[in-house]
Amino acid sequence: MRFEMREWKIGYNIDGDAAGCFGCSAASTAGDGVWRIAPRGIVLCGGYDELLHEAEALAGEGFVPDAVVAFFAYNRGIEKTLAALGRLFPGVPFCGGGAAPAPDGEPKLYPAGGEVSVLFIKDERYVFFHRFRDLHDVSRPLLLEGPDSRTVTFVTDGERLPAPEWLDMLKDAHGFRAGSFENVTLVTADGYNLHLSGGDGVLNTGSDIPASGEVSLGLVSDAEAQERVNAFLTDPSELVFGCAGLRSMTTDVTAAGACGFLHGEILTSNGAPHFANLMMSALSAVAR
Repeated sequence: MRFEMREWKIGYNIDGDAAGCFGCSAASTAGDGVWRIAPRGIVLCGGYDELLHEAEALAGEGFVPDAVVAFFAYNRGIEKTLAALGRLFPGVPFCGGGAAPAPDGEPKLYPAGGEVSVLFIKDERYVFFHRFRDLHDVSRPLLLEGPDSRTVTFVTDGERLPAPEWLDMLKDAHGFRAGSFENVTLVTADGYNLHLSGGDGVLNTGSDIPASGEVSLGLVSDAEAQERVNAFLTDPSELVFGCAGLRSMTTDVTAAGACGFLHGEILTSNGAPHFANLMMSALSAVAR
């Protein structure tokens, strides 16, 4: 589906009729639930194939957005779709994230549901800026092994160890909670994180592992995460895409703008959009 957007609400957990609204359900919010900016643009939503077909038509017409905000309902097919959109609109900043389940247990996308909802902003009244931050401190290189792009069976960190054993030893060495999967992350060469979770004798990741298996180790304490999340949330003009995993490490979050904590974040690094975890990403608009 295609919508021409003018003066729509943009934000998270919007109550009532979703007509005239763009956004998604978030695990939690901070600050305003609705962005203070109401930019103009085009919204495409539906299934992946439908969306890419319509996006190709837009690009074929010579349309170049100022920025792109994409929300996904399910954590599958995201990287492939983002890569295709990035090829259609090279050099354009992308941001967004994965919707969290609403109270009824299902993720919600505004305005019309589907697998993906994308806002292509085109508004001469503003200049748009995208930024992101990894809150973890990046240290030494690691090499991952596994049968697919979301599974880690072995980690080489000086020595080669089964992935769950390596993670347990690391958490114990740094005094992190045994049940935490947020204090430790994997950082790619493009500067975005992969969120680890437990599996049956393996570790799983929340976004795709680089084909080389080469990443770096990222570490952050709960106290550091608290301080760094709040330090990021100081611009009232921003629409912020935070990670629900980071929010679970904090007790008090104050945002100047509109912040939603999602199941994965979209950010732009080295000119290309990526699906990341355990990050803070934001889009701001400055009046011309």
